[in-house]
Amino acid sequence: MQFNKLSLIALMASLGLGATVCVKASPVGFNNVNDFQSGQFKVITFDPADEHSASAIAAKFNNINAVSISGGGATISNTYHPSHHHPYAGGSVSADGDYWIRWGFYGGSNVNLTFVNPVDSVGAFVGGDANGNASMTVTLTDGSTFTVTTSSVGLVNVPNSTSSYCNAINGFMGVDSNGGALIQSVLFSEYRDAASLDSIYFGAANAGQSGAGQTPMPTADAENCPNPPTFPSEDCLIYGVNDKDLNDSQLFVINATDGFTIDAFGEVNTGADIEALAISMDGTLFASSGDDTVQNGHLFTVNDDGSLASVGATGFGELSGLAFDPNGDLWGWADREGLISIDMTDGSASLVFDSDYRVEDIAWSNDGESLYAVAGTILYEYQPNSGNVTLKCNTFPSEVEAIDMLADGSLIFAVHENNDTSIHEFDIETCTTNIAIIVDTDYSDIEGIASTCN
Repeated sequence: MQFNKLSLIALMASLGLGATVCVKASPVGFNNVNDFQSGQFKVITFDPADEHSASAIAAKFNNINAVSISGGGATISNTYHPSHHHPYAGGSVSADGDYWIRWGFYGGSNVNLTFVNPVDSVGAFVGGDANGNASMTVTLTDGSTFTVTTSSVGLVNVPNSTSSYCNAINGFMGVDSNGGALIQSVLFSEYRDAASLDSIYFGAANAGQSGAGQTPMPTADAENCPNPPTFPSEDCLIYGVNDKDLNDSQLFVINATDGFTIDAFGEVNTGADIEALAISMDGTLFASSGDDTVQNGHLFTVNDDGSLASVGATGFGELSGLAFDPNGDLWGWADREGLISIDMTDGSASLVFDSDYRVEDIAWSNDGESLYAVAGTILYEYQPNSGNVTLKCNTFPSEVEAIDMLADGSLIFAVHENNDTSIHEFDIETCTTNIAIIVDTDYSDIEGIASTCN
């Protein structure tokens, strides 16, 4: 589920229920890949050259600690096994892809992924499974495990052989943590059934929201097959918060892959004074408050309807900046106090770097080697390994209120100027603003931005 899964226990605590109520949600299986939330997931298709081996996949995806593929002739390939060279043994389901994991030949096969930071949901497409032997087992952060099979999530077996290859893919098999302990690792297994595994998804999902998945499905490369597979959108979403009056906060969302459409995200959060936003690896949107509110220096998560759920007080004053590093750890800037490390479970925080700078927002570099902080028109660079702080750029066109890092190493930013309602792009290496405006909004005092753009 998107946004509110991690906030359930925190919300109960804010209602005074934390000391007396214990909630343990159970994971659920699902069979529709479109349950993954647009822009809130990653997918291993095995098609690019840097996804053709287990070690390459682990190196490419920041949140994957380790990958192993073993047993039963399991390997990443774009050809069928010499002994089972017909597509009824499964195959690729990627939109334009040719590679998949072929497995289960004359023995048991296992594909194991361990995540650096736990994820909300995970799953993959199974093909060629004629005997219902395919399964997946997730290990949760509380140490428990949960297993589903193709049949338990509602998939049917494919024929052992057929003149038509339109039934070669059983369908999608996934697990949603469902608001409980998150998923630390996943083990996909197949036993003695020439089959395939393809397109592993991990991130934020809402099991059941899209109804039943297609089962069985055609292979992506089969001609004249009905009901071709559909896939969730890897939308580029930009979330923002606009300051109304003294301390009323209006969240909004921009879909950069849908013509830069702009929509209000829920109703106005009256008196919240939200100053910064950040998105975790599992797709949860976090927000922090300033000091013009009764809950100053507070950490929140954002629910599906744009309302706020309390995580807890940080113990600091105005939190003007918020950012996740590549390891999934949450950091904030306490105005005129310095850089803080924040516990996402209860909001408690500790001071890491003492500073009286009036920083408006922060963003980590994609390699985690540098933290960028903006104050007025100046961009500072903090290197945690050395503790050095340097002035990186002093060329922003006006006083900047919000920044976020993109995958290409550039920043998006919004300025504190009533006649500038735009979100811009900034090149850190050349210290120049891209003269082309990314998007013009209806909001004149954007306090924080957070992006899912890859």
